[in-house]
Amino acid sequence: MRKKIILLIIMNFIMVSIVGCGEKEENRNIPVTTEVKQVIETEKQEKPEEEFMIGTEETVSDTEETVSDTKENTEEVSSDTTTKQQSEEVENKYLEVLRNEATFIDTNNVYTPSYMSSIYYGDGVVCTPEKYALVDYDRDGEPEVCVQVDLGFDSEFVVLHYFDGNVYGYSFVYRGMEQIGNNGYYIGSNGAAYTYILSLAFNESKMIENTVAYSDLDSENNPVYFDGNGTQMEEADWSVILNSIHDDTVTWHSFADSDWETYFK
Repeated sequence: MRKKIILLIIMNFIMVSIVGCGEKEENRNIPVTTEVKQVIETEKQEKPEEEFMIGTEETVSDTEETVSDTKENTEEVSSDTTTKQQSEEVENKYLEVLRNEATFIDTNNVYTPSYMSSIYYGDGVVCTPEKYALVDYDRDGEPEVCVQVDLGFDSEFVVLHYFDGNVYGYSFVYRGMEQIGNNGYYIGSNGAAYTYILSLAFNESKMIENTVAYSDLDSENNPVYFDGNGTQMEEADWSVILNSIHDDTVTWHSFADSDWETYFK
C-alpha cells in the first residue's frame, strides 16, 4: 500500500512539473490529488488500527477480571477476619465467665445472672467448679464449654453456650451426662439397662436435647436398641455409635492447673 502511495505521488509530481515547468519557484507547491487523499485515508483505516482496538478491548477485559479477582480475594480476607474476630469475642466471653470476672445467665435458676463460683443448685448447696472441656455439641465449628462442678455430695455439669453477646448456662445431673465424646454425643442413663446417647442443639438461647439412640429391655429382659426415631436397630449399629464416644472422649482441664487458660485456645 505504501508503494502505491509513493508511485502516485511521483506521477503527480511529474505531471505538475510538465505543466508548470515555467512557473516561478514559489508556485510549485505539489497539490494532493483526490485519489491520494483517499488512499491515505484508507491506509489510516487499515487493519493495524483495528488490531489495536481489539487489543485494547482484551486489555480492558483482562483488567476487569483482575479487579473482579481482587475484589473476591478482598471479600474472602474480610470474611475470614470477621469470623476470626467473632471467634475471639466468644472465647473472651467464655474466659471471663470461667475466671469469675463476668456472670452467665443461669437457665436452671430462672435465667438469673450468676457467677461460676455461685452456680445455683439448691438451698445451702455450694458449687465448686473443678474442670472444663471444650465440646462442639451442635457441630457448628464453634465449641461450647462444659464445666464439671462439685456439689459436695455429687457432681453435675454446666454447659455454657454463647449467643448474642451473652453466655447461657444449662445444668445436667451427673448421670444425665456421664461421658462426652469429641463428636458432641454424650451418654446419659436412668438405670443399668437404660442408656441414652444424646446430642444438643441450640436455637438462640434455647437448648434442645436430642436422642440419637437408646437401649431398653424387652419382655424377657433382654436388651434391645433403638435409634432416635424409635426404630429398632442392630446391636452392632448401637455399638458403633457407643464406641464413637468411648474411643474419643473430650479432654478435661483442671482449674487447679495454673495454666488452665492456655488449654482454652
